[in-house]
Amino acid sequence: MLPLHPALLGQPDYLFSRIEAAAKTEAARRPDRPLLSLGIGDVTLPIAPVAAEAMRTAAAELASKNGQRGYGPAAGYPFLQNAIASQYAELPCPVSPQEITVTAGSKDALGGLFSLFAPEVPVWVCDPAYPAYRAAAEAAGHPVFSLPCREEQDFLPQPEEVKKNGLIVLCTPNNPTGAVMTLTELERWVHFAEASGSMLLVDTAYAAFLTGSSLPRSIYAVPGASRCAIEVGSFSKSDGFTGVRCGWVVVPLATGCAPAWKKWLGSHSNGVSYPVQRAAEAALSPTGLRQRQQALAVYRQNAAGMQEAFRQMGLTCAARRSDCAAPYLWVRCPDEHDSRYWFACLLTECGVICAPGSGFGAQGEGWLRFTAFSSPAVTAKALRRMEHFFSNPF
Repeated sequence: MLPLHPALLGQPDYLFSRIEAAAKTEAARRPDRPLLSLGIGDVTLPIAPVAAEAMRTAAAELASKNGQRGYGPAAGYPFLQNAIASQYAELPCPVSPQEITVTAGSKDALGGLFSLFAPEVPVWVCDPAYPAYRAAAEAAGHPVFSLPCREEQDFLPQPEEVKKNGLIVLCTPNNPTGAVMTLTELERWVHFAEASGSMLLVDTAYAAFLTGSSLPRSIYAVPGASRCAIEVGSFSKSDGFTGVRCGWVVVPLATGCAPAWKKWLGSHSNGVSYPVQRAAEAALSPTGLRQRQQALAVYRQNAAGMQEAFRQMGLTCAARRSDCAAPYLWVRCPDEHDSRYWFACLLTECGVICAPGSGFGAQGEGWLRFTAFSSPAVTAKALRRMEHFFSNPF
C-alpha cells in the first residue's frame, strides 16, 4: 500500500462525525427514546418555494431537446455571479461579478483557497472556530496557529496575537460563539493585514442573521479590504441549501491572488450544476429574499426561546448582541466537569445532542454549543427534557 498523507492521518476524526457516532451508539442503547438534536448546525426548514421552482424549471430545461448545457463555466454562470454582485452593491460594497466564483458551498472552497499560498505560509485560525478551517489548512501543508478568542474580549480575535504575517481566517458572526465584529473591529484587521503583509480569509456564512443596519455584512465594507481580503459566502444556512450545496468566493483582482485562483479552479472544478445555480439566483430575487426572512424568523425565535430557557435553568450563555440573532448559543458548562463530560451527560441523561466546546479549539473548553436550527417542536421538547434534568440532576 502506498503511504498516505501524514497531515490527514494525524488529524482527529471530524467533530461532527464523532458526534454522529456517539448519537448512533446512544440511539442503539435507548431505542425507546428518540434523540433530539441541538448539536449539528443543519437546517430543518425546506428551501424557499421560489428556489425549488427555479430548480424544477432548470431541470426540465436540461431535459428538453435544445436545453442540454454540458460543462458549465468553472467560475459559475454569469447570471448568478451578477445576482451575487448585486447583493454586494446594495450593502454597498464594490465587488465585480468577475471577482466572484460560484462554489459547492463555502467548505468546498477552503481547500482550494489554502492551496493558493506556499506551504510555509502560516495560517492563523480563531480559537474556538469551525474545525474545518484548521483541518483544511493542515491538509494543504500549512503550519497552523491559534488566535485565542477569550470571553473577556467578547470572544473576538485580536490582531496583536498574530506574531508573524500569514493567512488569517476570520468568521463573523462566529461559529460557534456567535460573536460579531463591528466595522471598527474589521477596520483594525484590514489595517493590520495591509501593514504586516498578511491576507484575510473571511467567512460570512452567517451574515444573513445580522439584523442591525450598523453591522457590516462583508469585509469589503472597509476601504482597502479588496487589497488584502478574500471572502467566502454560502446559501447553506441562509437559504436551506445544506443539501443543495451552493456558495461563493470573492477573490478581488487587487489581492494579486486571482491568477493563481483561476489556475486552481481550472484544474479542480467543473462548476456547480445549472439547476442549483438557478435555484440560488431565485433565492436572491425579491421573492426569494422575503421567503428567506420567513425561515430565518423561525430560527431566530428558536434562539430567543433557548436563551431564555437556559437562563431559567441557571445556565450562563455568552453575551449576544441584540442586532445579531446568531443561530448558535454558546453556553458555559454547569460545573467544573469538561465539555465532553457534559456532552455525554446530556446525550445519555436527556437524549439531547449538543456539541462540546473543546471540539472547536482549546479555548472552547468549558463551553457547549447548541444550535437553533432544529424545528420549533424539537427545540421545545429538548428544552423540556433539559429543564427536567437540571431540576432533578442525577
